[in-house]
Amino acid sequence: MTERQAVIRSRALVDPEMRALIDALPSGDLTPENLAQTRMRARVDARLFDMRLPPSKVEVERQDGCILSALLFDPPRSGQTRGAILHLHGGGMVMGSPDMARVSGPQIALDHGVVLLSLDYRLAPEHPFPAQLEDGEAALDWLLANAEPLGIEPSAIFLMGESAGGGLAAGLALKLRDCRGPTIAGQILTYPMLDHRTGGALDPYDHGPAGEFIWTGTQNTFGWASLVGGRAIERGAHGWLSPSTAEDLAGLPPSFIATGALDLFAAENLRFAERLCAAGTPCELHLYSGAIHGFDMLRRSALAGKYQHDRDRWISGMLTPLCAGDQKASA
Repeated sequence: MTERQAVIRSRALVDPEMRALIDALPSGDLTPENLAQTRMRARVDARLFDMRLPPSKVEVERQDGCILSALLFDPPRSGQTRGAILHLHGGGMVMGSPDMARVSGPQIALDHGVVLLSLDYRLAPEHPFPAQLEDGEAALDWLLANAEPLGIEPSAIFLMGESAGGGLAAGLALKLRDCRGPTIAGQILTYPMLDHRTGGALDPYDHGPAGEFIWTGTQNTFGWASLVGGRAIERGAHGWLSPSTAEDLAGLPPSFIATGALDLFAAENLRFAERLCAAGTPCELHLYSGAIHGFDMLRRSALAGKYQHDRDRWISGMLTPLCAGDQKASA
C-alpha cells in the first residue's frame, strides 16, 4: 500500500464532521524555513471564539524580571471562593498562542465559575526547554499571589493543556512533585504531547492508521527537536521534558485524559493513563472513535460535545469537594 493509499484509507475512518478540520488547517512538513509562515497560517480563526466572556490581558513576571503576557478569563463572582485553571496552549512546542483558549475558555470559566489564565509561554526553537516550564511556574505563582483578590481557593488550582500544552502541563506537574512545589488539584490533558520518541526512529508504539492528519510523526519529530535544541538534558529532568519517560508517576494529581482514536498521540496517551493507574494516581481516560488531533476545536460537533460533557463532569466532580467547605461556611 502506498502512502497516499494509506492516507485515503485513514480519511475514511475520520468522523465526517472532522473532515472539514483536515481541509481547514495547514498541512505539510515543518522546517526552520517555513516555521514563521506556518505560525501565521495556524492562527485560530476568530469565528471559533466564544465571545460570551472576553478575556483581559495581564502580565506575569518571571524570576529573572522578564514579563510574560497572559489572557485572564474572569467570570462574575458568586461571593464564594472558586477554583482556577492554568491553561497552556497547543502548537507542537513551536507555535500557538493563548488565543486558542478563546474557543473553550469562556465556556469552562462561566459554567464552572472558575478563573482561567492562559499563558503566552516562550516557544521553541528560539527558547528551548526548560523555558516553557519556567514560564508555567511563573504563571502558577501569579495565580497564587493573586488568589485573594481573585477569590481563588489555593487548593483548587488545576493545570490544563491541549497537545503540546498538555505535555507541558504533565511535565510541570512532575516537576512540582519532584521539587515539592505547590500542590495541584488536578490536571486536564487533552491529546497531550508526552513522548519525544513518537514519530522518530525510536518510536515504541504501533500507531496503525492514526497520526495521518493535522499533526504527523514528521512534524512531531521537528517539534521535539526544536524543544531540546540539541542540548543534553539533565537526568532528573527527563520526565519533566518528556513525561512518558518519567520513571515514577506516583504522587501526581488526579488526571483527566482525552484523546482521539486517530490522533498520533493516542498510543502514548493510553500508555500514560495505564501507568498513572498502576502508580495509584486517579485517572479518567476517554478515547473518541473517529476523532483526530484538534477535534475539540470544532466545538459544535457531536464529538466535541461528547468531550465537553465528559470534561465538564470531571471538573465539576473535582471542584465540589474542594469548594464545599467555603460554601458551607457561607450558608
